Order: sequence, then C-alpha cells, then structure tokens
Amino acid sequence: MEFSLTRSKKPEFKISFYYKFSFLESICDIIKIYMILNIKKDDIMPTISMFYGIIIRMFCAPQEHNPPHFHAYYGEYKAIIDINTCELTEGNLPSKQLKLVLAWAELRQEELLANWSLAMNSELPFKIDPLK
Repeated sequence: MEFSLTRSKKPEFKISFYYKFSFLESICDIIKIYMILNIKKDDIMPTISMFYGIIIRMFCAPQEHNPPHFHAYYGEYKAIIDINTCELTEGNLPSKQLKLVLAWAELRQEELLANWSLAMNSELPFKIDPLK
C-alpha cells in the first residue's frame, strides 16, 4: 500500500490491484482513514518550520476551521496561533517560546497565509524559514 502526496493534485491512496481512493473532503473521513491505515500525524499535519526546539505545523484539510492558524509544539506544550492577528488563541507555551513563535509569525505572516490557502485546497504547505 502506498500513500503519495503531490502539490499538483489532491492526496490519494494507491492500493494494490490499481484501485484509487481520493482523499475525502470531510474531517470525519480523514480521521477514519487515519485510524484504519495508521497514517502518521505528520502526513495530515506536516511540519512547516522548526527553530529553538519549537515545531510549527499546519493541518491540511479543506474543512479546517477558520480563522487561519497554525499549531506550535514545544515539549509537552501545545498552542494554536491565529495567523491574522499573530496572537495565541488556544493552549500555552512557556513565555520565552511564545514570544519567539509570535515574533516568527509576524515576520512570516504572508508566507503563513499563502500556506493556509494551499492547505485549504488539500495541497501540502511549503516549508518556511525558521527564526534565526
């Protein structure tokens, strides 16, 4: 069984006997496929940047809820950051890491919004330069 992702078309599953199943549009269907085929979380929420031990990910699904946002992970901490306002909307990070993530988001806001558009069309977002 093979799982392939390309930027030119929607992700699809290729199963032996040459049957193809397109990625379905609803979150419930994606979760069912995830559970049945044990797809890694990274396939659905790819990492778009990493810096100072912080991992930045964006969920790739047309049904993902607005406003545009990304997920930041640092150790056991998780946070959701609004791309339009560059503010924490859910979860928490240690103070220093939160400041780094918010600064990075402000610097990369245009790229993040472009990635959000890609992700809402079931396309893989591009990698974004880390904070240096």
